[in-house]
Amino acid sequence: MPRFSTDCTGDGQSLLRNGADTAMTIEEIVSLLVQLEPEDRDELEEVVSALELQAEERKADGSGPAVPALLKSAATKLRTVLAPDGAAHGPMLISAAARLVRAATESDRAAEESPESTPDSAATSESTPPPAAEAARDSESPDEDGVSDSSDEPADPPDAEASSDEPFIQVEPGDELVEEFVGEVREYCEGAEGALLELEENPEDREAIDTVFRAFHTVKGVAAMVELDAVSKFAHLAEHLLDRMRSGKIRCVGGYADLALQSSDMLKELGEAVSAALRGEKAEAPEGYYQLRSILEDPEAHGVGAHARSGLSDGRSQPARAARPKKATSAEDGQWIRMRSERLDQLIDMVGELVIAHAMVREDAAIAKGGREAQRKVTHVSKIVRELQDLSMGLRMVPFRATFKKLQRVVRDVAQRQGKSVEFVTVGDDTEIDRNMVESLADPLIHMVRNSVDHGVETPERREERGKHPIGRVQIAAYNSGGNVVVELSDDGGGLDRNRLVDKAVKNGVITADRARTITDAEAFQLVFEAGLSTAEKVSDVSGRGVGMDVVRSNVAALGGRIDIASELGEGTTFTINLPLTLAITDGMLVRVGQERYLIPTTDIQSSLRPEPSMLTTVSSRGELLTLRGAPIPLFRLSRLFEVEGAIDDSSQALAVVVGDGEGQCALLVDELLDQQQVVIKSLGDGIGTILGLSGGAILADGRVGLIVDTAGLLTLARQTPAVTA
Repeated sequence: MPRFSTDCTGDGQSLLRNGADTAMTIEEIVSLLVQLEPEDRDELEEVVSALELQAEERKADGSGPAVPALLKSAATKLRTVLAPDGAAHGPMLISAAARLVRAATESDRAAEESPESTPDSAATSESTPPPAAEAARDSESPDEDGVSDSSDEPADPPDAEASSDEPFIQVEPGDELVEEFVGEVREYCEGAEGALLELEENPEDREAIDTVFRAFHTVKGVAAMVELDAVSKFAHLAEHLLDRMRSGKIRCVGGYADLALQSSDMLKELGEAVSAALRGEKAEAPEGYYQLRSILEDPEAHGVGAHARSGLSDGRSQPARAARPKKATSAEDGQWIRMRSERLDQLIDMVGELVIAHAMVREDAAIAKGGREAQRKVTHVSKIVRELQDLSMGLRMVPFRATFKKLQRVVRDVAQRQGKSVEFVTVGDDTEIDRNMVESLADPLIHMVRNSVDHGVETPERREERGKHPIGRVQIAAYNSGGNVVVELSDDGGGLDRNRLVDKAVKNGVITADRARTITDAEAFQLVFEAGLSTAEKVSDVSGRGVGMDVVRSNVAALGGRIDIASELGEGTTFTINLPLTLAITDGMLVRVGQERYLIPTTDIQSSLRPEPSMLTTVSSRGELLTLRGAPIPLFRLSRLFEVEGAIDDSSQALAVVVGDGEGQCALLVDELLDQQQVVIKSLGDGIGTILGLSGGAILADGRVGLIVDTAGLLTLARQTPAVTA
């Protein structure tokens, strides 16, 4: 059995368990650690005292360095938990401490069971500490002053020709501790990237330097704790670079700034490699990993300096200037918890089912027969359910801040590559949107920002020739408008050449010459979304091939949004994206057409009226028109578009619902307006697929399905349907 003293507290008193007269054994300490939480401070302090005393006793009895090192390392981790800011990583550190104590018992047991060592073997053992002791030293926590207790000299990078027989990263698939680490790596690297972009603007910003240093330092420490040596050692090299910046030996400019940003990128890629290993896949070293490690070991030897970017970047201009992010609000300083996104989605789905079930109960005839008391109780429950639904939907809402920070980096890199100076400004980055939507919107925004910098903003020389400031400006803003979220991306570049766009479209067969003579400016600008159509003067490695903007429009449309363009030649361009707040619920007007019922999103409805015969006209080749406030707009019958029988045929006896966005309008002819409802959106399923003019369905209060109208798709469908113009 392992040898442990009964006097474990260091003050002559025994550490008791459950009021007994005997001290805890080391196995019981391990068992206790498994049950402890960061809030159990008294118990943690007792365990720390016991571990530290045992480490001293084992060191004094000359039984070898391994066990004392492991016990001291475990005690250090627990002291970190007890620190004022240690609770954030408390569970991970407690688990790591428990593993180290287990390793100590195993090492002690192995030493007792092994035969007596020969002098030679003892010498070998003394010069080569056991792996457990090595692990303990690798996972040492930082000193109280925040500086790592590792040597100031960076570790040697591994041989680039390392054997491919051993996996680059080895983890146990499904390890929850490592999964949590991967999420933290992403967060720390995103914060570090934003701070590094600020440092290029103000290299003396001590707070930003400390933010990056802490990010690299924390990743290093936690990676060592979960035994991810490749990540820990790389983070140590990156931390060493930032430590030189903290001490004033170098400044975060030029090649040093590039190197720090590339280090942050590499840590994110290492996190993805760990994530792949957790899924049971073979984790390969990210491309450029060993080369970057070699550069970090001695940047100056590789030509990196304040003004030199040898081997790192071909940028020759001033970096893009990133807008300083706003200080965190009090809401961000509150308590946070981590949870799997799948659980959150399941919660929201169940709340949606609750809303549907409640609507069925509310409309049940038995409730109406129950009198005023029953209806009062149902009304009270309705209020609670609505608040619960709003609260659950709010859980999935995230601000644009993280997405906008990624765009800062995109602007910086593209500006350097193209020899341009660009100021990037963000407005409304605290505006919130559904998490699933912001993830789907990230790629389209990145592509649009690249285009704005690449062939929107001019070079400094061209801007000065045109009387502009040599530093261009790209701004992205997000705000709420009428139940929607609006994202505006604008630049003060050269703008879109309308005539050139139209000529290119005619040449590529996108539109006819006759159509080119009557096309409006708004319609001409929409041509940039046609596949293969580009007005870039030359093809670059960033854009100019006419590929991507068509995908941008498709992605935005898939989110239930639309994208508009306003541009003035020589002055700049503005892209405006209108999106629903969420894809999970919608407020809709329930309408009847024949015996069928449809939901029209209330955000699309401008007005409704019963048209008089004098307001209706039929024009050859254009179909029916409704004159509204002196202007004719197209009139479409839902009964003809969806082939519904039994609908009202006399337009003056039906109702016209005017939908649109102000620039484009149309009227939908329906039989009756039934009710306004908030419904849970359901997809039509793979069996039905996508139907033009419909965006999904919803289960109504009576259990039947109501189809949700897609007004943008209806305009396209109406133009394709002969029955409309018959």
